[in-house]
Amino acid sequence: MKKYLVLVLAICLLAGNAYADRYDATGEWNITMDFTFTPYPGVPAAPQTGTDYRTWDIVDNLLDNTFELEYIAPNWSFTVEGHFDSITETYAMDYPFTYLKPDNRLQRLESLSFCLTTPTTLEGESFIFHSIPSPSGTGWNEIGTIACNYTGNQVPEPATMFLLGSGLVGLAGFGRKKFFKK
Repeated sequence: MKKYLVLVLAICLLAGNAYADRYDATGEWNITMDFTFTPYPGVPAAPQTGTDYRTWDIVDNLLDNTFELEYIAPNWSFTVEGHFDSITETYAMDYPFTYLKPDNRLQRLESLSFCLTTPTTLEGESFIFHSIPSPSGTGWNEIGTIACNYTGNQVPEPATMFLLGSGLVGLAGFGRKKFFKK
């Protein structure tokens, strides 16, 4: 019976190690976005580059692999919904959407994806369409990509720590038994 208990605890240890890279991304993340907008040919506008510093709140639901990412500015906000792909370990926005900025310009968030490269670092990229007035009357005159670097303080999910801890307790108990038999 004790052999089976040790076997079960050893499996817990291995399972805990196997899934130790899945972290809960929930929390407030400070994001630095380096952006470049390049106008379409024929649009009288110069390319724009810059750095944007923002704070986003990420709610990561570990049970159904979904997430919500909320952007809050002083006088406007929007929420991005998406899912976590456990194979590629990537968070991806579910669908593109358009929102109105305070200056009455439209912005379309076409794609957004990011992944945890370390427990405290998220890296990703988004693709947006930016609306500016033009003589042709085309709605989307500027496109650009934003490379996102996220930093935050994350903790491993509780289930992983339970599996790892129970495996370690089992091995410690097994080792102690062997030690006292001598």
